[in-house]
Amino acid sequence: MPHLLILWFVISGFVLDAQQQVRLTWKNTPFALHKTFQLNDSTLVQIEQFKFYIEGINQPQQFIQLIDASDERTWQWEGPTSALQVGIQATLQTSGNFTGALDPINGMYWAWNTGFISVKCVGSYIHIPSQIKQQFEYHLGGYKPPFECIKEIQGSGAILACDLSIWFNAIWQSDNKNRIIMQPSSASRAIFDQFTASFSYGQ
Repeated sequence: MPHLLILWFVISGFVLDAQQQVRLTWKNTPFALHKTFQLNDSTLVQIEQFKFYIEGINQPQQFIQLIDASDERTWQWEGPTSALQVGIQATLQTSGNFTGALDPINGMYWAWNTGFISVKCVGSYIHIPSQIKQQFEYHLGGYKPPFECIKEIQGSGAILACDLSIWFNAIWQSDNKNRIIMQPSSASRAIFDQFTASFSYGQ
């Protein structure tokens, strides 16, 4: 009987664990840092730094992945399949856990009263005719309502696609013209919601 129990756990783990990945694109083009992408007829976007947290929901073991556009090894992982969210649950943000992906050395931690940055994106908008650059810096995070930047991603699958053109078009067309956001606010929450809308599951 013990051997049967061990076999059952092994099979269960094999069934529940799967190779998963985030796919970063700009429309149909693979995304890369420092590359320019066309936003519209007059504007280019160039991103120099891009990171965000995803966390598994309702898992027996804690799963947190810091996706870093500068390191493609962070774009994939193997683990139990479950619903995912962008950002880190509030109870974990106040637990004092600073290990692994939560280590402040990753540059994603603000302070005890504001918690972790869920999404960090730094770069420039480039005006095509003049080649003038306007820097943007979006630090979107916090765990306290009403500005918390934590949201479940709808759907499921092995490939989580993130089309950054959807996100930046939504930002550009919105009324929010604040290009430097460094703390929780209504503006940061709005841009965070636009970011999560850029996700979809693919094959």
